[in-house]
Amino acid sequence: MDYLVTWAEAIEPLNHREVSDAIAAQLQTPGARLSNAASDEIHRALREKDAEGYNTLVQAALDYRIGVLERAQAVLDGLQISRLRKVHRVLEADAQEVWGRRVVLQASDLVRFSRTHRIWRNAQVEMLDADRKCFDQLTCLADSSVAHDKASDPGIRELALATVIGLDPVRLEVRSRSLVDGSRVVALHINGHSLVEQPSTSIQPQKKSFKFGQMPIGILTTISGIEGFRWNPVVMPTLAVGDVLVLADANWFGKVLQSGHEINVSRPSLDDQSAPKATCSPSGYYADPEGHKWCCRPHRIAEAEWSDTLAERRARGELNPDVWPPLIDEERFDVGRGEEEPSPPYTPTPDGLTIDDLD
Repeated sequence: MDYLVTWAEAIEPLNHREVSDAIAAQLQTPGARLSNAASDEIHRALREKDAEGYNTLVQAALDYRIGVLERAQAVLDGLQISRLRKVHRVLEADAQEVWGRRVVLQASDLVRFSRTHRIWRNAQVEMLDADRKCFDQLTCLADSSVAHDKASDPGIRELALATVIGLDPVRLEVRSRSLVDGSRVVALHINGHSLVEQPSTSIQPQKKSFKFGQMPIGILTTISGIEGFRWNPVVMPTLAVGDVLVLADANWFGKVLQSGHEINVSRPSLDDQSAPKATCSPSGYYADPEGHKWCCRPHRIAEAEWSDTLAERRARGELNPDVWPPLIDEERFDVGRGEEEPSPPYTPTPDGLTIDDLD
């Protein structure tokens, strides 16, 4: 955090290497773990029964951490509260709803991710993609620096920078090969100012999405013999020649609504396959173990069943590593051995066993 605070407090450009090296060389660190030098000094004072020195060193470590937190709080206090805060609170409430059920019902141990079943892990791929897309869209809507950086990246096709080169009609010089004649685009930022932070922009949380209204959305069209693209959005923002805009492909937000000035950010759905549902209760699993096997089975029961399974497999000798033959690199992808080292003899894998049985 001391790295982040130093950058946040800066009022002029910093030398990344110098700042990083200076912070890394400090005696104190902001986290729970002491630096090696500070830890050695405190341990030495404790071992030598230097109570005054020990108290001084411990207090200095605490003071540094408190100071970092106070500096961070001062930076945050100076920031304007985003109008998207209510959107993020809705998303956080959704997540807490599921985790609250897990805690109450003592269901699933998701910390050990490898212990979850494959169906759940595969289902999470699409859910995580939806989560990531929602995060990227909300971040680009609110954070001008992030949106500007992404729009400057030639690998990002959804965003682009544009400069106003004419006002009657509005003409834009778009720095993108993806946004061409006929592309429907929406302006997210003008000269570093987020349009969703303006009071004129409406924000409406819905069941499956967040709707943003009064956004400047229009189609880019070429004008014969005239430089740039003509842009005539339904809601025209105040522009001047030379203004820099961050444009986004409206299709990135899905289908543009009939109003012509509204976009949707899809709201990630809750896990309805392997998470406790609103209908689950503490007695639900015991009344119908098979029906609640993947949603609210208590963790202690799942661990007890897995322990029994391991015990049975161990008794059958399936977990004995001596049963397994040495691995042979038949494709020769690995670095070859020296000629003096003969390859081990090939032994077929025992029937009925897979590599997963070594777990």
